[in-house]
Amino acid sequence: MRERPGVAFGRRGISDVVGYVLVFSLVVSVVGVVSVAGFSSLDGVRDAEQANNAERAFDVLADNMRDVHAKGAPSRATEISLSEASLRTTGTVTMNVTARNTTTDENFTIEKRAQPLVWAGNEDTELVYSLGATIRQEPDGGVVIEGMPSRYDTDRTVIRLVQARADSKQYAGSTYRVRAVRSSTNVLLSEDTDKYDELWVNVTSPRADTWRQHLERYPDTDCSVVTLPGDTIKTVTCEFSDRESVYVTLTRIDVSIEG
Repeated sequence: MRERPGVAFGRRGISDVVGYVLVFSLVVSVVGVVSVAGFSSLDGVRDAEQANNAERAFDVLADNMRDVHAKGAPSRATEISLSEASLRTTGTVTMNVTARNTTTDENFTIEKRAQPLVWAGNEDTELVYSLGATIRQEPDGGVVIEGMPSRYDTDRTVIRLVQARADSKQYAGSTYRVRAVRSSTNVLLSEDTDKYDELWVNVTSPRADTWRQHLERYPDTDCSVVTLPGDTIKTVTCEFSDRESVYVTLTRIDVSIEG
Protein backbone atom coordinates (compact mmCIF):
# COMPACT_ATOMS: atom_id res chain seq x y z
CA MET A 1 0.00 0.00 0.00
CA ARG A 2 1.32 3.44 -0.94
CA GLU A 3 1.85 5.80 1.99
CA ARG A 4 -0.11 8.95 2.12
CA PRO A 5 1.92 12.05 1.14
CA GLY A 6 1.43 13.67 4.54
CA VAL A 7 2.89 10.70 6.41
CA ALA A 8 6.03 10.60 4.23
CA PHE A 9 6.52 14.33 4.61
CA GLY A 10 6.22 14.02 8.39
CA ARG A 11 8.83 11.33 8.52
CA ARG A 12 11.21 13.38 6.39
CA GLY A 13 10.63 16.33 8.72
CA ILE A 14 11.46 14.28 11.80
CA SER A 15 14.59 12.93 10.07
CA ASP A 16 15.72 16.47 9.19
CA VAL A 17 15.19 17.66 12.76
CA VAL A 18 17.13 14.72 14.20
CA GLY A 19 19.94 15.33 11.71
CA TYR A 20 20.04 19.01 12.61
CA VAL A 21 20.21 18.22 16.31
CA LEU A 22 23.06 15.75 15.76
CA VAL A 23 25.03 18.19 13.61
CA PHE A 24 24.45 21.02 16.09
CA SER A 25 25.58 18.82 18.99
CA LEU A 26 28.71 17.84 17.09
CA VAL A 27 29.54 21.48 16.33
CA VAL A 28 29.02 22.48 19.97
CA SER A 29 31.23 19.60 21.13
CA VAL A 30 34.01 20.52 18.71
CA VAL A 31 33.85 24.19 19.69
CA GLY A 32 33.98 23.20 23.36
CA VAL A 33 37.02 20.97 22.85
CA VAL A 34 38.81 23.63 20.80
CA SER A 35 37.98 26.30 23.39
CA VAL A 36 39.27 24.19 26.29
CA ALA A 37 42.43 23.28 24.38
CA GLY A 38 42.91 26.89 23.33
CA PHE A 39 42.54 28.26 26.85
CA SER A 40 44.85 25.55 28.19
CA SER A 41 47.44 26.43 25.57
CA LEU A 42 47.16 30.14 26.37
CA ASP A 43 47.57 29.41 30.08
CA GLY A 44 50.69 27.39 29.32
CA VAL A 45 52.17 30.19 27.21
CA ARG A 46 51.36 32.74 29.92
CA ASP A 47 52.92 30.62 32.66
CA ALA A 48 56.07 30.03 30.60
CA GLU A 49 56.43 33.74 29.86
CA GLN A 50 55.87 34.55 33.54
CA ALA A 51 58.68 32.17 34.54
CA ASN A 52 60.99 33.53 31.82
CA ASN A 53 60.40 37.09 33.05
CA ALA A 54 61.19 35.98 36.59
CA GLU A 55 64.38 34.31 35.38
CA ARG A 56 65.48 37.57 33.76
CA ALA A 57 64.74 39.40 37.02
CA PHE A 58 66.83 36.87 38.93
CA ASP A 59 69.67 37.37 36.43
CA VAL A 60 69.65 41.04 37.42
CA LEU A 61 69.41 40.06 41.10
CA ALA A 62 72.44 37.75 40.75
CA ASP A 63 74.43 40.51 39.02
CA ASN A 64 73.61 42.95 41.81
CA MET A 65 74.48 40.38 44.47
CA ARG A 66 77.81 39.79 42.71
CA ASP A 67 78.54 43.50 42.90
CA VAL A 68 78.10 43.22 46.67
CA HIS A 69 79.94 39.99 47.49
CA ALA A 70 82.67 40.10 44.82
CA LYS A 71 83.18 43.70 43.70
CA GLY A 72 83.02 45.59 46.97
CA ALA A 73 79.75 47.45 46.42
CA PRO A 74 78.20 48.37 49.79
CA SER A 75 74.64 47.69 48.59
CA ARG A 76 72.43 47.06 45.59
CA ALA A 77 68.64 46.95 44.96
CA THR A 78 66.60 44.88 42.50
CA GLU A 79 62.92 45.25 41.59
CA ILE A 80 60.88 42.08 41.11
CA SER A 81 57.25 42.01 39.90
CA LEU A 82 55.03 39.48 41.67
CA SER A 83 51.87 39.58 39.55
CA GLU A 84 50.25 36.17 40.16
CA ALA A 85 53.44 35.00 41.89
CA SER A 86 55.09 35.10 45.31
CA LEU A 87 58.51 35.69 46.83
CA ARG A 88 59.56 34.14 50.12
CA THR A 89 62.53 34.00 52.46
CA THR A 90 61.07 31.41 54.82
CA GLY A 91 63.44 28.49 54.28
CA THR A 92 67.07 27.72 55.08
CA VAL A 93 69.92 26.04 53.24
CA THR A 94 72.94 24.67 55.10
CA MET A 95 76.43 24.36 53.62
CA ASN A 96 79.24 22.49 55.34
CA VAL A 97 82.86 22.58 54.16
CA THR A 98 85.35 20.14 55.69
CA ALA A 99 89.03 19.73 54.78
CA ARG A 100 91.11 16.97 56.37
CA ASN A 101 94.67 15.68 56.45
CA THR A 102 94.31 11.91 56.67
CA THR A 103 97.90 11.47 57.90
CA THR A 104 97.90 13.91 60.82
CA ASP A 105 94.11 13.99 61.26
CA GLU A 106 94.28 17.79 61.23
CA ASN A 107 91.08 19.27 59.84
CA PHE A 108 89.17 22.44 59.08
CA THR A 109 85.38 22.64 59.10
CA ILE A 110 82.77 25.35 58.82
CA GLU A 111 78.98 25.19 58.57
CA LYS A 112 76.74 28.11 57.68
CA ARG A 113 73.01 28.55 57.14
CA ALA A 114 71.61 30.95 54.57
CA GLN A 115 68.12 31.98 53.56
CA PRO A 116 67.33 31.48 49.89
CA LEU A 117 65.15 33.93 47.98
CA VAL A 118 62.44 31.86 46.30
CA TRP A 119 60.11 33.12 43.55
CA ALA A 120 57.13 30.80 43.00
CA GLY A 121 54.82 31.07 40.00
CA ASN A 122 52.11 28.93 38.45
CA GLU A 123 52.68 25.26 37.63
CA ASP A 124 55.07 24.92 40.62
CA THR A 125 57.96 26.65 38.85
CA GLU A 126 60.50 28.25 41.21
CA LEU A 127 63.42 30.63 40.72
CA VAL A 128 65.85 30.48 43.62
CA TYR A 129 68.86 32.56 44.67
CA SER A 130 70.77 30.44 47.17
CA LEU A 131 74.39 30.52 48.42
CA GLY A 132 75.32 32.78 45.51
CA ALA A 133 73.79 30.47 42.87
CA THR A 134 70.64 30.88 40.76
CA ILE A 135 68.42 27.81 40.29
CA ARG A 136 65.34 27.17 38.16
CA GLN A 137 63.30 24.36 39.71
CA GLU A 138 60.47 22.59 37.86
CA PRO A 139 58.25 19.75 39.13
CA ASP A 140 60.27 17.25 37.08
CA GLY A 141 63.73 18.57 37.98
CA GLY A 142 65.89 21.66 38.15
CA VAL A 143 68.96 23.32 36.69
CA VAL A 144 71.58 25.67 38.13
CA ILE A 145 71.43 28.68 35.82
CA GLU A 146 74.45 30.31 37.44
CA GLY A 147 76.67 28.52 39.93
CA MET A 148 78.21 29.67 43.17
CA PRO A 149 81.10 32.13 42.81
CA SER A 150 83.57 29.31 43.49
CA ARG A 151 86.32 27.37 41.72
CA TYR A 152 86.74 23.64 42.16
CA ASP A 153 89.85 23.13 40.03
CA THR A 154 92.26 20.41 41.14
CA ASP A 155 95.20 22.81 41.43
CA ARG A 156 93.28 25.53 43.27
CA THR A 157 89.90 25.28 44.99
CA VAL A 158 88.27 28.55 46.06
CA ILE A 159 84.95 28.27 47.91
CA ARG A 160 83.16 31.57 48.35
CA LEU A 161 80.26 31.23 50.76
CA VAL A 162 77.52 33.82 50.25
CA GLN A 163 75.32 33.92 53.34
CA ALA A 164 72.10 35.87 52.76
CA ARG A 165 70.14 36.78 55.88
CA ALA A 166 66.57 38.09 55.88
CA ASP A 167 63.37 38.14 57.91
CA SER A 168 61.29 35.01 57.28
CA LYS A 169 58.36 36.35 55.26
CA GLN A 170 56.33 35.82 52.10
CA TYR A 171 55.34 38.53 49.62
CA ALA A 172 52.83 38.59 46.74
CA GLY A 173 50.72 40.70 44.41
CA SER A 174 52.88 43.74 43.72
CA THR A 175 56.34 44.95 42.72
CA TYR A 176 58.94 44.66 45.47
CA ARG A 177 62.45 45.96 45.89
CA VAL A 178 65.04 43.49 47.13
CA ARG A 179 67.85 45.39 48.84
CA ALA A 180 71.16 43.68 49.61
CA VAL A 181 73.68 45.24 52.02
CA ARG A 182 77.14 43.80 52.58
CA SER A 183 77.71 43.09 56.26
CA SER A 184 81.19 41.51 56.27
CA THR A 185 83.71 39.50 54.27
CA ASN A 186 86.25 37.18 55.88
CA VAL A 187 88.91 34.74 54.74
CA LEU A 188 88.31 31.56 56.72
CA LEU A 189 90.95 29.30 55.19
CA SER A 190 94.00 30.08 53.06
CA GLU A 191 96.15 27.03 52.41
CA ASP A 192 98.63 27.24 49.53
CA THR A 193 100.09 23.75 49.98
CA ASP A 194 98.54 20.31 49.77
CA LYS A 195 98.02 20.26 53.53
CA TYR A 196 94.58 18.71 53.20
CA ASP A 197 94.16 15.63 51.06
CA GLU A 198 90.39 15.36 51.56
CA LEU A 199 87.80 18.05 50.86
CA TRP A 200 84.08 17.58 51.45
CA VAL A 201 81.22 19.94 50.62
CA ASN A 202 77.71 19.18 51.91
CA VAL A 203 74.58 21.14 50.95
CA THR A 204 71.33 20.45 52.81
CA SER A 205 68.48 21.78 50.68
CA PRO A 206 65.04 20.86 49.26
CA ARG A 207 66.86 21.07 45.91
CA ALA A 208 69.65 18.62 46.82
CA ASP A 209 69.31 16.65 43.56
CA THR A 210 69.81 19.82 41.52
CA TRP A 211 72.87 20.73 43.60
CA ARG A 212 74.29 17.25 42.98
CA GLN A 213 73.93 17.58 39.21
CA HIS A 214 75.74 20.91 39.38
CA LEU A 215 78.61 19.99 41.72
CA GLU A 216 79.48 16.58 40.32
CA ARG A 217 80.40 18.05 36.93
CA TYR A 218 83.72 19.29 38.37
CA PRO A 219 86.83 17.11 37.87
CA ASP A 220 87.68 14.41 40.42
CA THR A 221 84.39 14.93 42.24
CA ASP A 222 82.07 12.25 43.59
CA CYS A 223 78.61 13.27 44.85
CA SER A 224 75.67 11.45 46.37
CA VAL A 225 72.33 12.46 47.90
CA VAL A 226 71.48 11.18 51.37
CA THR A 227 69.11 11.93 54.23
CA LEU A 228 71.17 12.38 57.38
CA PRO A 229 69.93 11.03 60.73
CA GLY A 230 67.48 13.45 62.33
CA ASP A 231 66.91 15.39 59.10
CA THR A 232 63.88 15.41 56.84
CA ILE A 233 65.57 17.38 54.05
CA LYS A 234 68.02 15.74 51.68
CA THR A 235 71.75 16.50 51.71
CA VAL A 236 74.10 16.29 48.76
CA THR A 237 77.57 15.30 49.92
CA CYS A 238 80.53 15.74 47.54
CA GLU A 239 84.13 14.61 47.88
CA PHE A 240 86.70 16.64 45.92
CA SER A 241 89.85 14.56 45.46
CA ASP A 242 93.48 15.65 44.87
CA ARG A 243 93.09 19.35 45.62
CA GLU A 244 96.48 21.06 45.92
CA SER A 245 95.32 24.25 47.65
CA VAL A 246 92.08 25.29 49.35
CA TYR A 247 90.68 28.74 50.09
CA VAL A 248 87.39 29.50 51.84
CA THR A 249 85.82 32.95 52.22
CA LEU A 250 82.53 34.05 53.77
CA THR A 251 80.48 37.11 52.81
CA ARG A 252 77.41 37.97 54.85
CA ILE A 253 74.67 39.93 53.09
CA ASP A 254 71.66 41.40 54.86
CA VAL A 255 68.57 41.31 52.64
CA SER A 256 65.44 43.42 53.09
CA ILE A 257 62.33 43.43 50.90
CA GLU A 258 60.11 46.47 50.53
CA GLY A 259 56.87 46.99 48.60
